Amino acid sequence: MVYICQQYNNTVFYATLYDTKNRIPVYRALELDLTYNGKRFDDKFFIEPMLATNWGGGNFNMIKFESSKHSKFGKKQALGTDYSNSGYDKGHVNPQMFNALNNDSRYATNTFTNIAPQYDNFNQNTWAEMEKGLLWTAKNRCIFPGAKIYVIVGVQPSNNKYTEREIRNTFFKGVNVPKFYWTAICCDTSTAISHDDLKKGWSFGYKADNIDKKSVTVTFDPVDKFLPNEYLKLFTDYTGNDGETIKGCQFSKDAAISVITHITENFREFPIFEQNPTSRF
Repeated sequence: MVYICQQYNNTVFYATLYDTKNRIPVYRALELDLTYNGKRFDDKFFIEPMLATNWGGGNFNMIKFESSKHSKFGKKQALGTDYSNSGYDKGHVNPQMFNALNNDSRYATNTFTNIAPQYDNFNQNTWAEMEKGLLWTAKNRCIFPGAKIYVIVGVQPSNNKYTEREIRNTFFKGVNVPKFYWTAICCDTSTAISHDDLKKGWSFGYKADNIDKKSVTVTFDPVDKFLPNEYLKLFTDYTGNDGETIKGCQFSKDAAISVITHITENFREFPIFEQNPTSRF
């Protein structure tokens, strides 16, 4: 496992914990910036120089992947050739739409250290709709002046499921295919300008299995019960002037339930939700 500060055009955009054995990201953390909405870029993808076998150091900017030049750079990271004819999408763990600062911030998501194999039916339907729904939620339900929105996105590696690469009629194990994708969001009102807004924030996590279906069940959990014993604490605590400590961005349970209810009531086809999606809150 290695920590990476993802840098593009001499600017660091977000942090990644990367699994060099399975060659997929574990999780990525970022602060949402909602001030700009640009187009999607799919014309080029990048590799991480610090994971290249023969990298000499000095430049941490992502390198545009070219199969003719970088075929030997894939010992610790996935390459474009791992996804060619694999039957899987190049699934963005940190989606472009969450990175709206400028065009560079969107391009910075097109690195193979932000990509994991994802079934196209799941990627382009259930998970795409959840990404759109979460972005709408962030824009419309965390509107307290001074508040900040933090998102952590990740995948859970499968036990023994990998893409395959065919070289001269021989198949080789490729990249780990994640068992599920997950997202955690925090509307952090500890920095709100108004004293009345300091404890109006909310948070939750959700996940869905990476399977070959358009409609997949999405489950929601409080952040303190989300992915138990698998990851470090997701969000920091906040202690107000009154001495009360808010654990892990769990400001208002009622606000979290209200936000989740809105999300689940406004999808017509994808995804599938539990009968009572907030039952664990």
